[in-house]
Amino acid sequence: MAAVIILMSVVILTSYTGARWAIEEDAAANLRSAVRLYERSLQEQRIELAREAVRVRDDAEVNDYTFAAVRIGADSQALERVLKRRYSRMPVDAILVFWKDGRAVLGDDAQRIADEVSRWPGETSNSTFYVERENALYLIAVVPLDYRGEQIAQVAVAINLGSRWLDRQDMSLGMQLFFERNGKLFNDPANHFDHEVFDPDRRRITLNGERYQLATVRLPAADRSTTRLWFAQPEKVMLETLGRYNQIMIWLAIVVFSIMVPAALVAVNRFSRPIRKLITLTQQMADGQLPDLRRSQGYTEIDRLLNHFIDLIAALRRKQKEVEEAHEALVLSSITDELTGLYNRRYLNEVFPKIFAQANRDGTCIAIVLLDIDHFKKVNDTFGHHAGDCCLRTFSDEIKRIIRASDYVFRMGGEEFLILAAGRSDQDAVFLAEKVRLATENCVVVIEGEAVKFTVSAGVCNFSADMSSASGLSDYVTRADRALYEAKQSGRNCVRVYQGDTRHSLQAPHRC
Repeated sequence: MAAVIILMSVVILTSYTGARWAIEEDAAANLRSAVRLYERSLQEQRIELAREAVRVRDDAEVNDYTFAAVRIGADSQALERVLKRRYSRMPVDAILVFWKDGRAVLGDDAQRIADEVSRWPGETSNSTFYVERENALYLIAVVPLDYRGEQIAQVAVAINLGSRWLDRQDMSLGMQLFFERNGKLFNDPANHFDHEVFDPDRRRITLNGERYQLATVRLPAADRSTTRLWFAQPEKVMLETLGRYNQIMIWLAIVVFSIMVPAALVAVNRFSRPIRKLITLTQQMADGQLPDLRRSQGYTEIDRLLNHFIDLIAALRRKQKEVEEAHEALVLSSITDELTGLYNRRYLNEVFPKIFAQANRDGTCIAIVLLDIDHFKKVNDTFGHHAGDCCLRTFSDEIKRIIRASDYVFRMGGEEFLILAAGRSDQDAVFLAEKVRLATENCVVVIEGEAVKFTVSAGVCNFSADMSSASGLSDYVTRADRALYEAKQSGRNCVRVYQGDTRHSLQAPHRC
């Protein structure tokens, strides 16, 4: 009887816990959904701001007056009058046209950010960034201004993500948006949060006796900004829902206990005897055994249960085999690169100490050849990423064809590869790198009927395994990388060897 009551209590408690979790999870999902909505809104705001900047930049009259100010030395106030006349009603807080020795501004907030914006480097493409001021955060879009093919200035359009912007947001059901910087809240349109000390780790805040759940609204392209935007959702609705559910669960528990306890007593008494017959078999399974049983031909409950138990044992045997096979496949996938089938950087870190120790015992040298495909980005940009993948696979096959069975080749990432070879002399390592370079130079990959050729640069580092172990793998790879850098600087398609402060090449560089 006691066991039945405990069982029913556990069932009801589990149901209650699951429902409570579902309600809380639904509230969390609503919070995440609202956050994503505002993140999309901010992204659209960023795009729209960039369009406004382009609109100003493409204005012919603005172009002419900017050219006059930059190249002729005309007064920038004329340009400011043009901006005021044409764009005073633009829904932004500041417009700036700036060049090396001057600027023209429009808007009450323009002077607050003019110095910061004027220091922005002369970019040849559009960009956006943030400027932080006391109790303010400005989103700024900057575009280059070209006059007859020559960049002469830059146009910046800014909007203050402050109280005016927050006022325009839809805050239904008591929800709130506010900015926080270094634990201090500001720019709250309803003056609910001013001067509140905020702890971001809690993700909750209590205001006027009401608790709020908090989530960060990610500001697009604001990696270096210390200001964060928070969305606050009141917990009142969720708590009211939980209260109603508590009452339902209390009445449900009363009904369930009054009906199910007598029925459970009958059921337990009926099934306890046949279940005890299976205790011995389950004990064998607990001891790690999978007994081989014959199927029963009877039709009673215990016979059906026994047959299901036999099926379970057979399924466990199959699952055990599947787990072993999956484990082997997982181990292999964790140390290999999916695209090329080569070993990855993780396996390099695992195998290097073993190779170093073996070379130390044998008294042999170890060579590291670092390879980087030249101008690989151009291959991707010209022929597409599918062509780039084909080139990587073809290059990997060429390396595997050239190296010895005792050598290791790894894909370090992107178009960079590494060969780890023990027992090779300095000249052998250089010849290996040169062999790979020549094979790559003569390799042709055909993509949709079009021939794609590429070259590779190599950096070689050869060292003795009896050196002090204070120089680890990263030091040797760094040396090879320096040699590779020298190969790149020498025109690419060549081999360079690291030897202290001196680099040597096998031949003159070959340009792609």
